[in-house]
Amino acid sequence: MKSKVVDVIFFVFLLYLINGLVGCSNEKAKRQTVYKQFKVLQDIVVRDGMFSEENYSDLCTLGFFAFNDAVAKKDLGGMGYKIDIEKAIKYYEKAILLDKEALRAYKELFCVYDFVGENVKAFENISIAIEKDKGDFDALFILGNFYYKKADYKNAVVWLEKAEKVAEANPRLYGDMDRKGFKKMILKAKMESSKNPRP
Repeated sequence: MKSKVVDVIFFVFLLYLINGLVGCSNEKAKRQTVYKQFKVLQDIVVRDGMFSEENYSDLCTLGFFAFNDAVAKKDLGGMGYKIDIEKAIKYYEKAILLDKEALRAYKELFCVYDFVGENVKAFENISIAIEKDKGDFDALFILGNFYYKKADYKNAVVWLEKAEKVAEANPRLYGDMDRKGFKKMILKAKMESSKNPRP
């Protein structure tokens, strides 16, 4: 029942979103519209008690909502995004206490810590996810991308190639990902790694 209600809410949200974006002329206005309408949906879902703080998946969703709020507030120049970061961390850590083997909270905590520049904590969380499932495409790609963004191309190549092997063994993992873009990313990392080898 809960999933049907959430599906209906998301459908209504999409209609509002499309309607709101039609009249937006610039990017910041579009982001503000998306955020405001996502926030309305989020408030309805949370207010109506559709999520339990005793359920792993629900905690991860609440963490996602809090993190989305933080990103939007910071992007739009608003204050108070650090409070939402703290909330997201709290939800994800509580989810981990409920299920230490599930990977979603570790991967999403990586995103939170990476966003605020806490690289050590970000790295710790994604490393735990990879340790628990060495064949998790998302975790391997996230770590490769982390190194790529830091211009540590040697390590980026290692992890992106591991992600590529997992994806090639299971093509549906590419799903929404642009295969050409992924290949270009690996190629660029290889070229940069050979130009500027790190010790």
